[in-house]
Amino acid sequence: MNTMKVKEDTAEMLAKATKGYSFAFQTIGYYAWEFPDHLDQALHNAKDYLFEFAYQKIWSELSALDRKVVRAIHQSKAGEIARVREILNWTSNQFNPYRDRLIKSGVISGLQTGYVELALPWFGEYAMSVLDSEN
Repeated sequence: MNTMKVKEDTAEMLAKATKGYSFAFQTIGYYAWEFPDHLDQALHNAKDYLFEFAYQKIWSELSALDRKVVRAIHQSKAGEIARVREILNWTSNQFNPYRDRLIKSGVISGLQTGYVELALPWFGEYAMSVLDSEN
């Protein structure tokens, strides 16, 4: 708030947009500093930057089934594991190794029992945007 001279609600919105991802913190902070009167544009630019310089690399290192899980989590909206498994048409035994691996890699988090969420801001949008190019 003090450094960027923004109101508390704006600072909170920017902080939440990072989802705790340090690279997103740096990127969003940079663009918010560059475009202080146009935060929508700053967030758009930050998202584009993350897509190109972080998510492309992260995505390339995921297996095809990891990618499928990421998309299912995004499609589930609330991240309820039962719904994610339903989208995938998988049992718990099929899903759990992918959930564990994606948590360890920092792509998803599973802090609440029975739920998972994408840990990176806008990563679900990225996952869906590359869907067409992979088919």
